[in-house]
Amino acid sequence: MGAIEGCSLIGSIVLQRNPVITVGKNIERSFARGQWSNYRHEIRAMGGYWSCHFTISGTVEELRYLLRAGLGAHVQTFSIDGIKAWEGFVNSFTLNFYDTRLRYSLDSMANRSWARYLSVAGSEDVGATAQDYDAEQVARLEVELSGGGSFSRSTKQNETDSQAKYGIKEHVLSGGVLGSAVADDLAQNYINNYAFPRPTIEFAGQNTDPRIATLEFECLGYFHTLYWRRYNQTASAGNENASVQIDAVITDVGQFINSTDVTTNTLQVPKEHDIDRKAADIILDVTRLGDSSNNRFLVGVYDDRKLIYEQQGDTTGSVDYHRRLNNKTIFNQGQVPMLPTAVRPNKWLRVEGVFPFRVSDYSDLRNDPSVVFVEAVRYDETRGLELIGARNNLIDMMLARAAMANVSNL
Repeated sequence: MGAIEGCSLIGSIVLQRNPVITVGKNIERSFARGQWSNYRHEIRAMGGYWSCHFTISGTVEELRYLLRAGLGAHVQTFSIDGIKAWEGFVNSFTLNFYDTRLRYSLDSMANRSWARYLSVAGSEDVGATAQDYDAEQVARLEVELSGGGSFSRSTKQNETDSQAKYGIKEHVLSGGVLGSAVADDLAQNYINNYAFPRPTIEFAGQNTDPRIATLEFECLGYFHTLYWRRYNQTASAGNENASVQIDAVITDVGQFINSTDVTTNTLQVPKEHDIDRKAADIILDVTRLGDSSNNRFLVGVYDDRKLIYEQQGDTTGSVDYHRRLNNKTIFNQGQVPMLPTAVRPNKWLRVEGVFPFRVSDYSDLRNDPSVVFVEAVRYDETRGLELIGARNNLIDMMLARAAMANVSNL
C-alpha cells in the first residue's frame, strides 16, 4: 500500500542497559529529534516488534563508547506524542570513520554449545566428520540409521561471563561418527572462539571528514532471542494444548520474555521435541496451525517484552482502520487521523471509495474485497508509512495442520 510522506515523527530514542544481563556497562543514553537520521522500523503480526534501524553522528571518540557499551542494549523509540513506537535490543553496530567500516554484531556469537553426533559401537575412530550443519537437518537422518547407530549429544559447554553480559545464546554443532570426548572438545573449541562478538573491518576506499563519524544501529525485537535458544522435551509423550506448549517453551528458554498473554487454544500438538529445534521455529509452527475451528492465531513480543499469543482480529465485526481514496492518512474506528507511528499489525483495514460494494454485502471481513488484514507495518522517516496486507490465510493454516498427521483433531 502507499506510503505517507513527511518528516520524522519519532520524538526520542532511548538506550538502556539490557534488563536481562547482570554485568557490563550501565548505559543510559537518550537522543532527541535531530540527533539521528535514516530511522525506520518494522512491526509484524507474526513476531511483533521486528526490526529497527537508525544512524547517529558524532566524533569517533563519542561513538566508540557506544560501540563498546551498547551492543545488546535495550532500545525504545517514542513518537512525538510520547507513545512508544518500537522496542527491542541492539543486535549490531557499524561504525563509519575515515575510509573504514567497523561492524560489531551478536549474529555470530554463541556462549553455550553442544555437538550432536552419530555414535556407533566400535567405530568411533572411523570416518569421523564434524561440520557446522543445522542440527534439524542432521536430526532427520535418524530415520536412515541402521546397524545399531544412534545420535547422541555432547556435554553442553558454557561461557558464563558472556552469558552474564549478553544473555544465553546457543549453537548446536552436528557431526558424523564421533567419540564422546571428541564431541565435547568440538563444542568447547567452538565456545572458545565464538563466545564473544568479534568485529569485522572493511575499507571503503573513500576518505571522509576525520572530525565526523557515524554509527549505524541495527536493532531487533525480542522475539528474535527465541531463535537463540533450543527447546527439547522428552519427559512426556502424547499431545497437549497448543497454548500449553507455547507456555512451556517460554518457561523453559524464554530468558528475555518478561511476561506472557497466552490465549487458550485446545488444538492438540505433539509434546515431544528431541532434535534441538530453535524455540522461535517451534512457536511459529504451533501458531500457524490455528485452532480446531479454523481460526487463525498470531504471536509476537510487544511492549515491556510481553509475548502475546492470540486469535486473529475479529472477522465479523467492524474494521480497525480506514483509508480513503486519494488520502494516505490512516483513520481509526472513530475516523480520527492516526500518527503513522501508532499504526499496528493484526488489524483490519478498509480502503474506502475504490470498490463499488456495500459493507452490508459481507458478513465476514475475509470476503470483503475492500478490506485487507495488516500483516506488517513499516515506518520510514523518509518514505513514510507502508502497510503489508493480506486477504485470507485460511489455506496456509489448513495446509500446516494437514502436514501434522499425528494430531488427532484435524
